[in-house]
Amino acid sequence: MQAPDEGIVNRIRHLLAMAEHENSNQHEAALALEHAQRLLLQHNLSRASVLTSDGPSTPTEGAGKVDWQEKTNFAWKSALVGAIARANLCRTVKSPSTSTLHLFGRRENVQSVLAMYLWVTEQLEGMALAGYKAYQQDDYHPDSRARWRTDFFLGAIETINNRLQKPYEAFAQGDGKALIVVNKAMVDAAVTKTFPSLHKSAPMRHSMGQGYGAGKEAGATVSFAQAKRITGTLQLGAGR
Repeated sequence: MQAPDEGIVNRIRHLLAMAEHENSNQHEAALALEHAQRLLLQHNLSRASVLTSDGPSTPTEGAGKVDWQEKTNFAWKSALVGAIARANLCRTVKSPSTSTLHLFGRRENVQSVLAMYLWVTEQLEGMALAGYKAYQQDDYHPDSRARWRTDFFLGAIETINNRLQKPYEAFAQGDGKALIVVNKAMVDAAVTKTFPSLHKSAPMRHSMGQGYGAGKEAGATVSFAQAKRITGTLQLGAGR
């Protein structure tokens, strides 16, 4: 595959910087992020490779798989990684009985999903902590901590999913349709090989309380990119 033009790479970097800049208003940041995501998809690039000093690398052929366990807050974390995965041409399968998440996709796309997932999770947990403390200061706060937090995370994920889907849908309706079809077939084949029989699970429910509204607002302010690289022991394999 031909390496992407350096001008495209610099354009994406500029758009991501604009989306994350503290002086950009919410509308400007959202437009910049959507444009950057559309270019990443169009040229099959990952955020991680574009933002590193080494520059973008040629995508690795074939779908791989990452497995990891989320011992706490499995429900909302699986919903979050699912939303991020869909926007980055990946797919998730969850095993609630063992609190295990399975992420399928090209290596570069999987790395982008994991980087964004870890960074967004860190932000949401901090926002939820501060938000619930503020909620407790109200004269009327009927929701329990667990109920408020569940609603908060689901509200935030709804907004995040909407933000991420806009550039994906624009890409899918334009030049990226063929790439998405080929990529989906590849990823679906890897999933079927590993999990021949899958059952859809019911979505989480929320109470539409104050936590949900606070979460939707928080989701609009979440940053999708950051300078840190992934650390840890996650290994990307070829699937069973």
